[in-house]
Amino acid sequence: MAGQTRFVSGLGKCAGIGGDPSPKAALGVLRGIQASVRYRLGLSSRRGLSVAIQGLGNVGFALAKLLYRHGVDLLVADIDDRHVRCAVEQFGANVVSVDEVLFQDVDVVAPCALGGVLSAPSALSIRAPVVAGAANN
Repeated sequence: MAGQTRFVSGLGKCAGIGGDPSPKAALGVLRGIQASVRYRLGLSSRRGLSVAIQGLGNVGFALAKLLYRHGVDLLVADIDDRHVRCAVEQFGANVVSVDEVLFQDVDVVAPCALGGVLSAPSALSIRAPVVAGAANN
């Protein structure tokens, strides 16, 4: 694709192009959360909002950072305890289990781990009025 257009990301920083697309993906999720919260909850501010993030990889951790800067209360879960510890230390996040993170009593659930976590049965158990994440499918 890079041979056809200069609008390609994720290739490394050679020749001034590329780099990690995760921060941009996280910003897109943040914008989706902002719009959804405004529409569904009637809120224009994110301060005091609660968000449960499933997965603290590159996108999920970048999203946590953005949300923290906006005063959002974070619940986090990841299979890698190091990522969880970093979120607790840097953002004051509360930890929930990976099996229960999607079903917390929060304003927003953000699935940012592997795709396919939402199914008809699991969707019925989600209590959050907004689901906005970056899961891979």
